[in-house]
Amino acid sequence: MMIALSSFAQEEHVHSMAMQDVSVMEGFNIVPEFQLTDHLGNSIDQSILDNNYTLVGFGFTNCPDVCPLMAFNMGMALQEMPANSQGIFISVDTERDTPQITHDYASAFHPRMLGLSGSINQINSASNNFKVSYTVTKTPSSYVVQHTSSIYLFGPNRELMNIFSFNDSAEVILEGFRELYGN
Repeated sequence: MMIALSSFAQEEHVHSMAMQDVSVMEGFNIVPEFQLTDHLGNSIDQSILDNNYTLVGFGFTNCPDVCPLMAFNMGMALQEMPANSQGIFISVDTERDTPQITHDYASAFHPRMLGLSGSINQINSASNNFKVSYTVTKTPSSYVVQHTSSIYLFGPNRELMNIFSFNDSAEVILEGFRELYGN
């Protein structure tokens, strides 16, 4: 699919809406399964979610606005969450975002944020499991990345507890967390 863009529009996003009612999410069948690579070359899978509260977001590091806001909100929320909380930023830009680049980006927002990347097949599998849509379109004059930009909150048993919008503030994320866990 070709997207016509002005020379100024280099990146664009498809944004998702936040869902605050956990009962609504049950029909989504989000499966927190993935096999990706961290900045040290280690294979990381869904077991990283075990015994942790985890915020997960999909994006890309060359994003001018949505992804930095999403990662910022995740990082700010992590400051107030328990020590067994973490953030995971998964890049959908397999061509430009190496595991090291993705980790450097994510960890700049909070030391407990991990950036993960992988092959196109690995990203396709992870995005399908999380019900994330994405596409990368390249033309001679542009490189366009479109993706769903939700923040997923998982509990210590890999259970999906809430889905937030990329622009939900840290306060909104923390309020949703505290309603569930009282911390």
